[in-house]
Amino acid sequence: MKPAADRRPEVTPPEPVIRDKIPDAGSRIMK
Repeated sequence: MKPAADRRPEVTPPEPVIRDKIPDAGSRIMK
């Protein structure tokens, strides 16, 4: 339960990757 572990560089890369997959799903629904 350490906030530093959540802010680690290992958790930062996965965050942008998930955001990239979210817009992809929206584009597929619009298509």
